Amino acid sequence: MQLHPVPIALVVAAALPLCGGCGGSNYDVGYVTGTVTAKGKPLEDIIVKFYPDTLDTDAGPMSAGTTDAQGRYKLSYKERRKPLQEGAVVGTHRVALADSRKLSAANPDRVPTRIHPGYRSQGTTPLRKDVVPGPQEIDIEIP
Repeated sequence: MQLHPVPIALVVAAALPLCGGCGGSNYDVGYVTGTVTAKGKPLEDIIVKFYPDTLDTDAGPMSAGTTDAQGRYKLSYKERRKPLQEGAVVGTHRVALADSRKLSAANPDRVPTRIHPGYRSQGTTPLRKDVVPGPQEIDIEIP
């Protein structure tokens, strides 16, 4: 009986369809961009966090992004043992905001806050946003 060597690339290519969870997401996601404004003006350096708003412990990961000079953000999320991916899990989310200028300051007490404390945590934020499948704009206006 004669064995024929099989190239390693062929073995790997054949095994990829069997590798459930090796790539992509385990969740339905929407690709979210938007603008954060206060009194109609864009806010730079704001950390935007979308938390799935459900009691289901497997609702999916939190998504986050940071605003640029025009107040624009793009959400990404991280699943365990997978690379950072664009988007947010489909469903209703609690949206928390943090001022990265204040968080990164040497003396944060001297930096005036641009975000009301009520918006800073998942438990206190009044902001709720729905993420649907596909690309979408979700703008956030804060008082």
